[in-house]
Amino acid sequence: MIIIIAVIILLSGCCAAFFIYRNQNGKIRNAEQDMALLQKKIALLYGRTAVNFALYLDTGERRLLVINGKKQDNYSVSGGILGNNLFECPVFTPEIAAQLEEQGEIESTAVSNLYTNLNAGKEASYRVRIKKLENQVYKYIAFAEDITSTVKNIAEKQRFEKLLDFATRRSMVGIAHYNIFTGSGKATDSWYENLCEERSSRITPRYKKIAPEVKERIITYLESLKSGNREPFSIDFEIQTPNGIKWIREDIFIYRVKDKNNIQVIDINFDVTDLKESENILIVLNKQVMEAKKESDKFLNSISHEIRTPLNSVIGFSNLYINSLNPQEKKNFAEVIKMNLNQLIELVNNIIIISKIDSHSVRIIPESIPVNKLLGVLKEEAEQLLREDIAYAGKEITVVCDTPETENLITTDKKMLYQVFFNLLSNALKFTTQGSVTLGYRKTGEIFRFYVKDTGIGIHQKDFDSLFERFEKVDTFTQGTGLGLPLCKSILNYLGGEINVESEPDRGTVFSFTLPQTL
Repeated sequence: MIIIIAVIILLSGCCAAFFIYRNQNGKIRNAEQDMALLQKKIALLYGRTAVNFALYLDTGERRLLVINGKKQDNYSVSGGILGNNLFECPVFTPEIAAQLEEQGEIESTAVSNLYTNLNAGKEASYRVRIKKLENQVYKYIAFAEDITSTVKNIAEKQRFEKLLDFATRRSMVGIAHYNIFTGSGKATDSWYENLCEERSSRITPRYKKIAPEVKERIITYLESLKSGNREPFSIDFEIQTPNGIKWIREDIFIYRVKDKNNIQVIDINFDVTDLKESENILIVLNKQVMEAKKESDKFLNSISHEIRTPLNSVIGFSNLYINSLNPQEKKNFAEVIKMNLNQLIELVNNIIIISKIDSHSVRIIPESIPVNKLLGVLKEEAEQLLREDIAYAGKEITVVCDTPETENLITTDKKMLYQVFFNLLSNALKFTTQGSVTLGYRKTGEIFRFYVKDTGIGIHQKDFDSLFERFEKVDTFTQGTGLGLPLCKSILNYLGGEINVESEPDRGTVFSFTLPQTL
């Protein structure tokens, strides 16, 4: 009896175990079927989209991963976004977990600085959204949206705005963009500052500080944009400020045309005062360079002529001298050779002195000079020239010295004063055939007025300005370098004096110059 009871109990246990096993196995098969069905739905929904998501069990274990719309079978990441375990994800904090239980869905907005290797090993930013599922198998689904480009764009925009603000503040470049119909838009502070205008609700500038004709040109251009003109515009103009005039350059061009009533422009202005000043300096310098080049070309042309003429005479008369057997002819030829050599020496000396004066390399040596005595020496030298120099042969000229009875002293450079007198005296003798040449002076206060007067051919008033130009000669048929009078003017300017001329044709000429008593 006991054995029968034991067999019945054993059979009952086996039947119960069989039914329990069959029931459990059915549940497993149902779960597997549900999982397969869900995965099939997911494949249909996301198989052709670039979606990143994962399915997790209630334990946090990941069972399915889809990256860029493709199921990943061999993908293992610990602690990352869509990693092996949801609870190890940096986004899934205790606070997030509590919110998820309460709300059933949560989106993280604090993951813009979290990076993972979801995107083929490249660093990227993701926004994660986690949703609680009512499913027998999966408990959670997590989506990871790639927001890398958005984050970068935002960062670049912020960086650009900071750089733009810094650049405009530091360089005073003003930038604005606005609708030319409504005046709506944005502008930097420096844009208003450059135009000397106050910030207003309408961006369209009023141009109160500029010339009316400039304002009219700008307004005409803006109106032309409304009529279809799409060409850019640029203009420089002056603005009167409390600190003086400043120059502004303004460039305007089309930025966007949404429709005929919504035309947006970019308006850039910047202070170009320094640039304008530099341009003016460059214009002056360029003018000076061109004038210097002109003077240089003129100098080379003139000097070559002035050197060639006496050199040709020296060479020609030297040949005549060699071949001549007549002693008187030889003497005449020698005098001509000597005259031309003296002219060459005078030319070279004048060029050297002028170049030194121009380069401010002449050393002034002031000394006390008895003026009456100096003029007496010059008179004697002039008379000697008339007697001995062939250039003055046949001239009937009397040299007169007109000086006060009392000797006067002047403190200046003796060599330079002598050079001026000698040049003026040589000119007077050269252009006077008969009559007199007078050299003298008068003293008024602390100023000496010297003069050289002749009874020669005279000068037309229209030629006065060219008298002191280098290599300019009123009478091109008379021997000379064209440097004597320019040299006199340069020396006198250097010594603090001035030179003047008075003359009439056929009535003689007076060259006078002034010098201070003390240099």
